[in-house]
Amino acid sequence: MIKVTTALLSLAAILFAGSTLAVEIKSTGNGNWTNTATWNSGTVPAIADRALIIFDNTVTVDSPSNQVGSLRLDAGKAFLNIETGGALTVVNSGTYPTNGSVSFKWAGTPCTINVQGGDFTVQGNTELDGGNAGVTNMFNVTSGSIDLSSYFEIGDAGAGGLSLVAVIGADASFRVGGNMKIGASAILGWTPAEDGAVTAMVSDNFKNVILLGGTLLVDMTGMKGRPAEIMLIDNNGPDAIDGTFATTNLIGNSDYVVSYTGGDGNDLVLSNVAPVLASSQLITGWTRAQTFPSEKTPAENGLKVRVDEIDNSGTASKFDRGSSDMTYGSGLFTNVADEAVFHGSTSCYTLAVDDALRVVITNGYGANGLIFQLDYVLGDWTAPFAQSPKTLNVKYIEGDLGIPTNTLLTSDFMFNSGATTFTNYADVDASLTGYDVADRTLTNGQYAVFEITVSTNVFGSDGACYIDNIALAATITTNETLSGYEEWAADYPTLVGGEQDDDDGDGLLNIEEFGLGGDPTNSADIGYVPTLGTALASGTNWFEYIHVQRTSANNDLTYYLEQDDNLVVAPGWTNSGDYIVVGTNSMPSDADFEAVTNWISTEGKSAEFIQLIIE
Repeated sequence: MIKVTTALLSLAAILFAGSTLAVEIKSTGNGNWTNTATWNSGTVPAIADRALIIFDNTVTVDSPSNQVGSLRLDAGKAFLNIETGGALTVVNSGTYPTNGSVSFKWAGTPCTINVQGGDFTVQGNTELDGGNAGVTNMFNVTSGSIDLSSYFEIGDAGAGGLSLVAVIGADASFRVGGNMKIGASAILGWTPAEDGAVTAMVSDNFKNVILLGGTLLVDMTGMKGRPAEIMLIDNNGPDAIDGTFATTNLIGNSDYVVSYTGGDGNDLVLSNVAPVLASSQLITGWTRAQTFPSEKTPAENGLKVRVDEIDNSGTASKFDRGSSDMTYGSGLFTNVADEAVFHGSTSCYTLAVDDALRVVITNGYGANGLIFQLDYVLGDWTAPFAQSPKTLNVKYIEGDLGIPTNTLLTSDFMFNSGATTFTNYADVDASLTGYDVADRTLTNGQYAVFEITVSTNVFGSDGACYIDNIALAATITTNETLSGYEEWAADYPTLVGGEQDDDDGDGLLNIEEFGLGGDPTNSADIGYVPTLGTALASGTNWFEYIHVQRTSANNDLTYYLEQDDNLVVAPGWTNSGDYIVVGTNSMPSDADFEAVTNWISTEGKSAEFIQLIIE
């Protein structure tokens, strides 16, 4: 393993005319680079030599100005520690092992390079191949500067193992100047900082970024920020990225999708397709403390939710290593007081490769006007053993959502977490909000079925995972239609009274202001005022009374006239029926209203009082 702390590691491809590399010098045990006893040749490796750090040896560089022709980590569990004040330049002056300046080769135990604050420069080729079966060689970057000027190969060869390049946080710089090849045994991974920032791979000349296979792994379990875009490869060269990853695992957050044409159209990015919904709320949840099958009908919403275990492996069981993080998924929703048992128990559910948890949701109370817009399936999980399945899947199976059946909503990847406590759990937020469908709602009688399963990785694991804190989140709405008055009143936030109140004290009830187009919060605006005049038709004199009425179908208003010929003597106001509606006319200036013309006979009357009733 090569460990770079606060030092400079420079690998320069400098060609020396007529020079050839000498024999390979091997380490003989733990020691200092400049100590001749560290090497089997009895001499310190020099610019024309090949250096090999073999199994279980640690070589320390703590002085400046050291040079070697080529460097190889081959036998596994080999450490090269470059400490503060130390510097090593690897000068490639020949073909070794395949015209590479530094390389991993197949090994029975992992080879590792750690860059933690130092500068790592490779002007020749860099080849990071996988180890033997079950072995992962690693190149870890947390801070400092990485500059790979030539060909960069990850996981193109190996004897059944993997090669992992892990870029952690956002405190480093990472440049690749030549072609990059990601092979079938490669894992290219990022762990964003808490705010979602990452160290992107940047190149001025990605002549050909070939993604023949391999895995993209982004661990977002510690990410609290949700940027609109996360740049992983900033490809500034003229050519587009070629190919796609064989497997994509976005751990802990399903709000992002991978794009090979993001950024300025030529970059590898993660795009946020489903920001957290403020309206989303927890509707129900489980832990393995409960016995499956379990069916709940929460009183506050009436949604029926049933969880069944499908124990095909014969190993499904309750175990005493449940999650203790007090949240469902990544923490969008926390424990609710009336269901404290969810987090009060230390139990979890064991899920093997052939098993599944099936969640069936039915809206049996939609006749009461409730609609459930499903937003998230949430959970916690861990892969506690070396033989545990490494991938957890959440899939929409069937139902009345506008999503294709058997749609994979999220797939989270995890190495062995070593979970012997209650804290080594990853979060899963399987979002439905990222699917461009018109219908992800359940109305009366509609249902949806989801399954939670696990699957093996390249090692062919057959153990079990732990699952806990399963929950569902939705936006709950009502399907009842607002009346015209309710829609109108919503435009006046300061309106306090109801239909029969007079908020602004202008003598008109709020319902009358609605009927005449007034402002119920402004006494100076009473809307369209009725007009009174006279008309002559066929030798008969008429009173002509014109008022407006709303045209919307949902206004639910009735307009009519009342008359009285003596305000003192009974019978008082009556709808005598001796008026006629002679016509209605549209109002070009206001499509919400039309003008209604009424004629009231004057025959035999010495006086007439008229009022408009709106109810």
